[in-house]
Amino acid sequence: MVLSDVYVPYLPVTLRKELAFGGSDNAVLPNLVNVRGAVMILDISGFTALGEELKKSYGEREGSALLAESIDEILSMITTFVYDFAGDVIKFAGDALICLFSGHASVESRETTLQKERDNLAKDPPELVEEQAMFDAKQCAVELLKQVSERASLE
Repeated sequence: MVLSDVYVPYLPVTLRKELAFGGSDNAVLPNLVNVRGAVMILDISGFTALGEELKKSYGEREGSALLAESIDEILSMITTFVYDFAGDVIKFAGDALICLFSGHASVESRETTLQKERDNLAKDPPELVEEQAMFDAKQCAVELLKQVSERASLE
């Protein structure tokens, strides 16, 4: 299967890998894959009110375009953070995201901190994977909150 470069960035990394390396030509999509990990659901509050305000101030067309631009900027920032913490964006839903942290990947930029925490864990491999996934998701959430707080204080 050949996918357009336009669509590839919007596919979950796990699906891109499956299609690129492990997918069978006879595979039926969608398929089911069992994964141990942590799920984080992010919903951005205030975009409905912002959209209404932008439409009032700039009109339907320009207000909608400004809202889409704002949502794109924020979702791009969030997606980058999720990837930085070894997560994957499984689904976009308007101004919300569903993210999966499977606990298997390591991230060089955060490796030292994460590895110290993980080295302290003495558990069975499945429990370790889940613990790593939860740690990654929590760290991602904390860093996202810091970033949002910093942005809000600048405005």
